[in-house]
Amino acid sequence: MQTDPAQNTFSVDDYLLQQGRMRLVDAIVGVDEGQAVTRAVVKTSWPLFKDGFVSPMLIVELVAQTAGINIRWNELQKDRDAPPGGGLLVGIKKADFFIDAVAADSVLITRATQGYRYLNYAEYTGIAAIDEESIAEVVLQLVRTD
Repeated sequence: MQTDPAQNTFSVDDYLLQQGRMRLVDAIVGVDEGQAVTRAVVKTSWPLFKDGFVSPMLIVELVAQTAGINIRWNELQKDRDAPPGGGLLVGIKKADFFIDAVAADSVLITRATQGYRYLNYAEYTGIAAIDEESIAEVVLQLVRTD
């Protein structure tokens, strides 16, 4: 897996279309053909934030954004000048949450690994962790809309 050392060669802006409070990913830790790993710090501005915590349901979006980074990285490997694609239609195939809430300022490391892929359809398994303790496992179905 290619990682992003101190040079910060993987800019989130180059890989995600989400902006404002819907941009959950703070940094790309690593990416290769089959997976991406991201880092995110839970902020009070995140959707579903209340009373110092965020709902673990937001991990679904975090996995989707991490998968989106992997998809965009693969596109750029084929064509460095590829324009950003359209959005992704995301379906939740499975979601297991091992905590009830995620505290503000928690650092989440999310790994999205590509599974089955056919044409513009792909499945990704995502695992989110805090301090190397798994807090959720999500399987998403993604369809590229363009």
